[in-house]
Amino acid sequence: MSHASTTSHQQLPPRAFYSPQQIAERHPAFSLRTLRHWIFFAKDRQSWKGGKRVVIPGNGLGKALVRRGRRVYIDERALLEWLENAPL
Repeated sequence: MSHASTTSHQQLPPRAFYSPQQIAERHPAFSLRTLRHWIFFAKDRQSWKGGKRVVIPGNGLGKALVRRGRRVYIDERALLEWLENAPL
């Protein structure tokens, strides 16, 4: 008779969401201005080049953001993972 061990599954801590201001306070290496820049360029955007519409890819941070109306919340763990894995 076998049974699954509950200790074999790692429990992830609950996701912690913060405002950009709170992230800047928690991580002094990131200024509020830098965070706003990253947020602004998180999503793909469209532009025109040579009379044709082109898509400019976002920076990938969108996976760490939750938008509710005008408010933006950042998943702290996802932000730090994005920083570690972001291309230069």
